[in-house]
Amino acid sequence: MIVWVFGTSSDFGQVMLSEFEKHATEVHAFGRSNLDYKDPKSFIDSKASELEIPDTVVFNINVGTPFEMSRPIHIQNQNTQKLIFREWFDNSLDTNFFKVYLFDWLINNGFKGQICHITSQVARDQYPDLKDLLQYKMLRALDYQIIQTQKQYGINSYGMCPAQIKDNIEWPKYMAKLILDNDKENTWLYGIIRDDDKMGYITYPSEGLYD
Repeated sequence: MIVWVFGTSSDFGQVMLSEFEKHATEVHAFGRSNLDYKDPKSFIDSKASELEIPDTVVFNINVGTPFEMSRPIHIQNQNTQKLIFREWFDNSLDTNFFKVYLFDWLINNGFKGQICHITSQVARDQYPDLKDLLQYKMLRALDYQIIQTQKQYGINSYGMCPAQIKDNIEWPKYMAKLILDNDKENTWLYGIIRDDDKMGYITYPSEGLYD
């Protein structure tokens, strides 16, 4: 199995990468140190003749947690709030476009594998106590739409959320193994949990976002 991993600079990413290297036949790690997310064409041009099409693609790209608007919004400076409102999109524009551009190239070059997006289930769960995390929910909802679009092309695309993460060792190890597990339950979003010190996951209906 050939795995391409995007985003490995964090401790979390390094552990995940190490786990892939133990179980996959070929692993290639990419990130801001060896690619420019603003220029996906250059990345593809440099790798097209060098690397085989992967079986698994993992996006673990950290764009940070966006600022949320100050509330009550209507008594704040309107222009400042508008800048905050769009900040999440501006900060993730290059990486999200990179994902879309790379996917288009992959499917036009015979890709039939799986794509995992490390994301959050916050925009799916819709808990009332998280009602003020609008920008963060919009950021993650965009992940969901990218996933659903990729699935419509017949690709096994899904998100994976380290929802109850307690450390940067066991969680990424488990997630890497789950990504490589061909027998895992089919879904568009996995929420990683640990119950009585046993790692596991919850799933969401494959039919849609909010079923």
